[in-house]
Amino acid sequence: MLAACTYPEKDFLGPFDCFGDPPPTSAKPLVMLTGQIFNPSDLMPLSGMSVTLQDRNMNTISGPSTTGTNGGFQFPLNTNGTPVDGVYLNASGAGRVTTYYAPARPVTDDLQIPFAVLSTTNRDNLALGALGMPFTAGTGQVLLTVDDCNVKALSKATVTSTPMGVVRYFEGINPSKTTTSTDAGGVAMVANLPPGPVTLRVNVSGRMLPARTFNVIADTILVTIIEP
Repeated sequence: MLAACTYPEKDFLGPFDCFGDPPPTSAKPLVMLTGQIFNPSDLMPLSGMSVTLQDRNMNTISGPSTTGTNGGFQFPLNTNGTPVDGVYLNASGAGRVTTYYAPARPVTDDLQIPFAVLSTTNRDNLALGALGMPFTAGTGQVLLTVDDCNVKALSKATVTSTPMGVVRYFEGINPSKTTTSTDAGGVAMVANLPPGPVTLRVNVSGRMLPARTFNVIADTILVTIIEP
């Protein structure tokens, strides 16, 4: 269970002040998930993308809808007053890698989501930079950011996965084959994961963040955030 520090209604004095706080047990009955799909290489919005809201089993809750010129999307989500864990957004489009976004926390309130979707060319370049070869066909990739209680990126974080994947940490905007932990941007990638449930564990200077389990889909990218 994620600690309450992952929820926006609380403020914390330090990066780990949230540990031990109980998570919320209630949610706004109807929340809105809104955001913008953009190209990470130039931050330009992507129009014509198909976006779907899905549950933890990848069943459609709402959609698909198509982004307009501003790349925007919006979905209502009925929580029945209870935090909703395990929802995904799915985005696909011509020349783009099918990408899933998993919120960092169970949804309790309206959520604004910046959603980066790579082109197939950028995916191939990412693989060459991180692995020196293409991603293995039939596997999935996870791009994650490690944040603290105040939603600020954490350096010196290390990532492991079950099942095991190839972990690469970013130096600025590029993955590195030699870096052994996150830099100030907090970004890491876990590559060549088998399809199915994957559990990610993050250690920050000896402190373990709560483990997160996601469904990884073959030949897609999952984007998420790991928080205390």
